Amino acid sequence: MVDEPGGAGRVLEIGAAVRAELGRIDWGGTACCCGGTAGHLVLLFEALLEVEEPWRLRMTPLVPHLVDRGGPAACTVPAVRVMLAALAGGVPGMARTVFLDALAEIAWFSAEPGASGAAASGLGRAIHAECRESARRGLGVILREGLAGTHGDAARAAAVCEAYWPGDAVAVDAWVRLVERAGR
Repeated sequence: MVDEPGGAGRVLEIGAAVRAELGRIDWGGTACCCGGTAGHLVLLFEALLEVEEPWRLRMTPLVPHLVDRGGPAACTVPAVRVMLAALAGGVPGMARTVFLDALAEIAWFSAEPGASGAAASGLGRAIHAECRESARRGLGVILREGLAGTHGDAARAAAVCEAYWPGDAVAVDAWVRLVERAGR
């Protein structure tokens, strides 16, 4: 898919694994934190992955759609799976940053003490547990992309490891490598 950092301003093709994850759920029937359904997230993912002009990606935030003070949206788990599938296949540099940023924000929110509302409910805990499990299965991808990206990407990937798996030896090893790359 992508053979150079940053995507070089060309149109890219979305891989089969990402298409499969995008097709796995009814996004239009799934709640989003912006107050509507998550149908528009498919367009956001496509914009990030089929970028023609990488500078436009700065206008494509994901976090406000996935998690807020009320907790995670129902679309968070499938969104994590889409991001991990995309990262596994290779993405433009800015998409890498957006995805690692979203994964880090989701991880930090789930680790936040004293969560209220949906975050503290059974549904919120279940969503965070599924996100943590998906991210754990994708730890190798998170590590690779954190090390391949910018210092900031490494810091974002390290934040995922730190929030989700503080006592996990493999994740701690990944965290150490990422922190070194990030220059912290």
